[in-house]
Amino acid sequence: MKSIAFLAAIACVASLTGCGDKSSKNAAPAAQASQGNEKDVATRFAEQKAAADNAFQASQASNERNQLIDNLSAMGKRWGDGLNEAAKTGRSDMPAMIKKLEGIKAEAEALPVNDCTGKARTTLVSAMAAAIESFNMFIKETGEASAATKQKMQQASDLLQSAEKEIEACKPIS
Repeated sequence: MKSIAFLAAIACVASLTGCGDKSSKNAAPAAQASQGNEKDVATRFAEQKAAADNAFQASQASNERNQLIDNLSAMGKRWGDGLNEAAKTGRSDMPAMIKKLEGIKAEAEALPVNDCTGKARTTLVSAMAAAIESFNMFIKETGEASAATKQKMQQASDLLQSAEKEIEACKPIS
């Protein structure tokens, strides 16, 4: 009986010692696996954060571009309204109208732009300058507008159409 108890005690000690060894041997791979998972999670988190940051920046750039286009379009509309008013203005009242058009042109020159809208603004301002020059030529004349004045106004009209096309080309494709 003592031998059975002795053998049972040895078996118990051996199994406890063996379990301890096994657990310490298994603990290292488990810890390494846990560290590997943490690195994977950190990597995925960093990738997701970078993707979210890129999406935010793209959205912000799109909003900025749309705002620049809207500002330039609004300026073009104001200019068109000014031209319509100038077309109805008598020669004697034209200097005040020219001042008003020059003010709109100065505002257009001050508009912020990006790579795309910069060319459109330059073309719009050139159209404005040509129109203002044609009105200045007109007030110095008597009677009908001269061929040179009409030609300058046609140049202004062509430039204005080009500016409108350039503004449209800046709009995102929907």
